[in-house]
Amino acid sequence: MDRKLDHKANLQSAILGLVLSALISTPSFAADAANYFSGKTLRIVVGYAPGGGYDTFARLLAVHFQKHLPGQPQIQVVNMPGAGSEIGLRYVMKAKPDGLTMLNMPKVFIIRELLGEDIKEFDYQKALYIGQPDAIADAGVLMARTQVATSWKDIVGRGKPSTNGETEVGTSVSIPAAWLELTGAPIKNVYGYGGGSEVLGAFNRGELDLTTRASELAVIKRSFPEWLEKKPAFLTPIVRWRGTLGKELLDAGGWKQPPDLYEIAKSTEPQKAALNAWMELGTGSKVFTLPPGVPNEVYQALKKAFEATVTDPAFMKDAAARGADVALLKSENLMASLKKVTDASEEVRHILKKLYTGK
Repeated sequence: MDRKLDHKANLQSAILGLVLSALISTPSFAADAANYFSGKTLRIVVGYAPGGGYDTFARLLAVHFQKHLPGQPQIQVVNMPGAGSEIGLRYVMKAKPDGLTMLNMPKVFIIRELLGEDIKEFDYQKALYIGQPDAIADAGVLMARTQVATSWKDIVGRGKPSTNGETEVGTSVSIPAAWLELTGAPIKNVYGYGGGSEVLGAFNRGELDLTTRASELAVIKRSFPEWLEKKPAFLTPIVRWRGTLGKELLDAGGWKQPPDLYEIAKSTEPQKAALNAWMELGTGSKVFTLPPGVPNEVYQALKKAFEATVTDPAFMKDAAARGADVALLKSENLMASLKKVTDASEEVRHILKKLYTGK
């Protein structure tokens, strides 16, 4: 069977499986759920260093998840940075399937397997997806240190590539800069940082010229508020994507609206189609996931509690204060959204594979 058709059939099977499992009623367990979780500790594994976006969402969930989960178990966040989150992924996929070990997983792992890569210890059809808390399609921006450039014209005129740092190939924030590099723009992406906080630290020290990690005012204020206290500001927006930047962010730095990606890049139609596909796929990146084999009644209890948590006004308020935008995507809807990968033409899939895997 053609590999694309095989993945498409597998994805359809995975979607159907999620829908069917959601329909299975487990009334007997509902009465025993409190006893099952009471006195236990639920660990949320994060494959990145503390302080970044994945860590922030995990710790937010840890605070609010407990009150929605029967038995109110203790919630512990465990950081396992390394190999672009694959160390944490492998650990969780091999964990005891009792519903007490959960991963805040980059959605890119599912996409990479759909594009034909075999990720060690991971099978996207067998992992159990609880849901996604950050299904947001906010505008993003590539910032430059003001000392380096104040416009895209400055970037082009430097005569050498400007560096942008990321944790690994294929993250939702890394794709726009990777796409620019793919089109021949003078950008060099550097991978291997342990988390978003490490990327911002390297940018602050002058090790990097550019960053995609400063799209939100709350993130800047939380990490390096002094960037905006400088006159002119320490950083300047160079290019944006997915709409326009908010007035609050622009006013904070005294900036004008930067140009859109499509306005500055010399790209082909297939390259544009691949970026469009990413924009639809890239609504958020964090998928809370369980290892294969967790009993369905435990899985459903965790899903129900997760969905209640992410839609809880207290959780949403707490997230907003930390610069984390919240929008729930249920597991079955997550899988359906990934059909964009299997439905793409071979040429576009080739470009997507390059963007998501570097190969």
